[in-house]
Amino acid sequence: MEGFTLACLGMIGRVLDDEVIAEYFARLPAPTCNLARYTDWVLPYLEKQADEARKFAGTGTDEKLKTMATVTSLFEAHTPRLAAISLTPPYVITRATAEQVVSQTVFDSTILLIVTQISGTFVESKPTGDSNLSTN
Repeated sequence: MEGFTLACLGMIGRVLDDEVIAEYFARLPAPTCNLARYTDWVLPYLEKQADEARKFAGTGTDEKLKTMATVTSLFEAHTPRLAAISLTPPYVITRATAEQVVSQTVFDSTILLIVTQISGTFVESKPTGDSNLSTN
């Protein structure tokens, strides 16, 4: 799985020079609530995988580390541009402070639509790849 993920990240890293692809990739939503943007997981993931490869060296380790270094440098080069394109500010919601039901509508007596307004607090996102330092 790691090899497949690394190959995919390598392909993505190489096509980020294209403005349309970079804009699409920069505007993807975060995969979890711990991250502010989709791209927040990439560099911590690569760093963690490189640490694991060094710790458990074996056949192909040098090639894997070389590939990770290449992919890391591609993403590091594009990170400022992706952050500038992204519509999502680098913040995460830490907790809800108030919740109010705005409306309730029943459709065909089987569907209940509830619109709720939620107020909350937020902080700057500091993703680690596994979690977010801002939400711990």
